[in-house]
Amino acid sequence: MDWGHAGRQLGFLVVFALLGYAFRALMRRLAERDRWRVALIVGRGAETAAAAGDRLAE
Repeated sequence: MDWGHAGRQLGFLVVFALLGYAFRALMRRLAERDRWRVALIVGRGAETAAAAGDRLAE
């Protein structure tokens, strides 16, 4: 078993959980009319990150 790889995956899961919690807290604080703007920005960032990951995998 590759422990370095497993450690990176565990680190990813921890960071993902923390960012998910922070994003949820942010969305609760925002006014209803501002939430869609933030969702669009985050969605675009996720799309860009996925495309960059696809290019790195090639």
